[in-house]
Amino acid sequence: MYQTVAGETIEASVAGEVAGLDFAEDDTVMAGETVMEIVDFNNLQVSIKVDEYQLSDIAVGESVTILIDSIDRTVGGLISEISREAKNENGVSYFTAIVDFQGDESIRIGMNAEVVLVEEIAEDVLNVPVAAIQFDEDGQSYVTRKVDDQTSEKCIVTTGVTDGVNIQIVEGLSEGDTILIPVVTTSETTAFGPMQASN
Repeated sequence: MYQTVAGETIEASVAGEVAGLDFAEDDTVMAGETVMEIVDFNNLQVSIKVDEYQLSDIAVGESVTILIDSIDRTVGGLISEISREAKNENGVSYFTAIVDFQGDESIRIGMNAEVVLVEEIAEDVLNVPVAAIQFDEDGQSYVTRKVDDQTSEKCIVTTGVTDGVNIQIVEGLSEGDTILIPVVTTSETTAFGPMQASN
């Protein structure tokens, strides 16, 4: 809250925390100038670029999932605005969409976030990490299933929907199967780590 020399009280129109002051005490402020920056850390937004060919797949009010890798958090959001005018970057046109979401103390302004649009929902299905899926010379998707402590086998699988982290297995595995995930080491050799299929 500020008070003018005439005794008028100026209050912020939104709730939040003062993130920066543009003037010191007793400075003269002209009408219309910015006095301070107020940030609402509870109601946050993330801006995303949408390719012109993907524009028809999104709409204002649509629910999305926001992945914040640095703190291993997933939060829900809503698309609140889609620009009506495209911008051009390196010959590619894109539109800007604004996603609103609720923040908390662990989410900091400026963190990188990935926005995932949910096109399909599959509940109570068998799924494995996307990193477990491999492709053979014929383009077929497969996973490496552990048989025992000494042996493993290649299992051709049919995949379904994915959220970018996990992927649905329609055919080829059973619940409780242990699969091996390839891990590329710094020496460019490949190792495997166990993981169980789950639903």
